[in-house]
Parts: sequence; C-alpha cells; structure tokens
Amino acid sequence: MAQLSALESALGAARAERDEAAQCKRAFEEEVATLRRVVNETQQESQSRQSMLEEKIQELISRTLPRDSGSSTSSGVSSCSSSSSGSSSTSVSPPPP
Repeated sequence: MAQLSALESALGAARAERDEAAQCKRAFEEEVATLRRVVNETQQESQSRQSMLEEKIQELISRTLPRDSGSSTSSGVSSCSSSSSGSSSTSVSPPPP
C-alpha cells in the first residue's frame, strides 16, 4: 500500500511537471508568433520605404536628365548653387538612410 501511495505521488508530480512544461511551451510559441509578426511587419515597412526611395530616385533622375541633355546644364547647376546662399556645397550632407 505504501508503494502504491508513492507511485501515485510520483505520478502527480510528473503530471504537474508535464503541465508546467506545456504552459512554458505555449508561452514560447506565443512569443515566437509575436516575434514573427513583428519581423514580417518590419520587413514590409522596409520594402515600402525601399520602393518609395526608388521612386524618388527615379523622379530625381527624370528631373535631371532633361537638363543634362540640353544646353542649360550650367544654368541648372548655377541655380542650385546660388540658392544655397553662399554656403559651400561640401557642408551639405545627404539625408540619413
């Protein structure tokens, strides 16, 4: 009878340990799902920013190509440099990525 009691006690402890492990597994799975969702959202935002930047680059290229192909190349450059109010062109840095 004592052996049966000891086995039942061990069974109860094993079940409690199993339930705790299952709860930890669920918590980890929820965390993994959340992290995957955040990564996917971040990737989508990154792709969206990349597309927007590529569109802006194409727009800038299309704005500058007609000027470069004509005789107004020097006037286009001078109008850009005159709008800087005397500041040197080396002090202007590109926007951060």
